[in-house]
Amino acid sequence: MLFPNYLLFLGALAAGALLAMILVYMFILPSKMVFSQQQAVKDERSPTYNLLTQMHLELGELRSEVDGLRQVIDKV
Repeated sequence: MLFPNYLLFLGALAAGALLAMILVYMFILPSKMVFSQQQAVKDERSPTYNLLTQMHLELGELRSEVDGLRQVIDKV
């Protein structure tokens, strides 16, 4: 007889379920999230990433304009 008591069986079942939930939360969900984000960025399907890259390019343009204006001001 593996489980002589009904409550012992329920406790073992609950412990197994808790262990499974912890493993899913710690390993499966993070890897699934990382994979889905990588796929979205890979095919340009992520609007957030697309806006971020567009803002990065615009920020570079603004920095070059500010540097040009600084040079003009320094000459005057």
